[in-house]
This record gives sequence, structure tokens and C-alpha cells, in this order.
Amino acid sequence: AWRMADLAATPVFEVDHPASQHDKRIRAGGLVPAGAPPRFVPVDFSRDDLAAALAAAGHRRSIPTIWIWEGVVPYLTRGQAARTLRIVGDRSAPGSRLIVHYHTPAPSAPLGRWASRLISALSRQSNPMAREPNRSVWTPRAMRRAVDARGFGVARDDSLLALARDLDTPIQHRRSLRNGRILVADRIPTPSSPAPDPTTYQSPR
Repeated sequence: AWRMADLAATPVFEVDHPASQHDKRIRAGGLVPAGAPPRFVPVDFSRDDLAAALAAAGHRRSIPTIWIWEGVVPYLTRGQAARTLRIVGDRSAPGSRLIVHYHTPAPSAPLGRWASRLISALSRQSNPMAREPNRSVWTPRAMRRAVDARGFGVARDDSLLALARDLDTPIQHRRSLRNGRILVADRIPTPSSPAPDPTTYQSPR
């Protein structure tokens, strides 16, 4: 919405934790969006009703939706991620697409978090990772099962490292890129799916 003029006629819903969204709105206060301004939907995934919040913001279940689930899954428990996927599935008309960013298990991750805590303690500085706990990691097979269970068919699932190579992007932090993945899945029509409105798309992210 901020950089893509092609989205000028497309409703975009910015869903994020209330504190994070408040900070982003302050930072973006002086920016002029290239398209229509996004509709901000503050949601704490651990306790708030995502479906009710989206409906109140104007999201319509009958319109195909592009869901961009970026930078969220690692901070959710397995249960919270499953509840979110259920709501996404319930609110996805045929023609919808789900894009998920998630982390796979990394043997070095606990050591990295321990080192961060130790350095913060020794330097008497706050730990920058303290407010961003990594609550869940997923194998590609587990994520595929979770997505399939909510009526989506996986089109592709690539590591960030592979995507960086495909895009000929300079690669740094190779190990981190190897453990991050992007899954793309399309809604599989079912008899109970809401009838699509082919006139437009909407894009929560």
C-alpha cells in the first residue's frame, strides 16, 4: 500500500500487534502511500478475535484475499498459529492465496539466544531479543499439513536462501536465510466455500 500504486483500488488491511502497529503508524506518519492508505487492524493473536477484528475493519469473506503472513508465525505458539489458520481458511473465498513466512528448526538457535542474554547481562544493556521470543519453528512437512488442513493447496515452499539465489540478490547471513522459508498456497474450492465476488481483491498483511 505504501509503495505499490497498483494497489490504489485494492483494500489493504494491516494486521499487527497493537504495540507494534502503534510504533509503525508513528514512523509512517509523514509518508504518503502510493496507493490507498491501509486499514489498520490491531490484534493480539494470543487473546483477540481476529475474525471479528477483520470483519469490523471491512474485510469481506466473499472476495478473494491475498494473505501475507510475514514476520508473525515465529512469535506465535503452535496453538495460536493453528487458530489463525482456521480463521484465514474460514475467511478465504475461492481464488484466495496464502503466503507464509516461517522458521525451520536450527540447532544453533538456542545457543544464539543464550549468547544474546549473556552479552546483555555482561554489558548491562537490555536484551534486544527479550520482547521478541521465538515461540515456534516448523518443518516444511508440518507447515504443509497445517495449511492443507485449512483448505489450501501448497504451490511452492522455498528457503529464503534459494529465493535469494533465484533473484540474484547478494547473500549475507547464509545460515539464517537457510532456516527461513516462504510457502505459497492457493485456496481449494469446496462446496462450503463462500461464493467469490470476482470484481476485486483485498490484501490483509
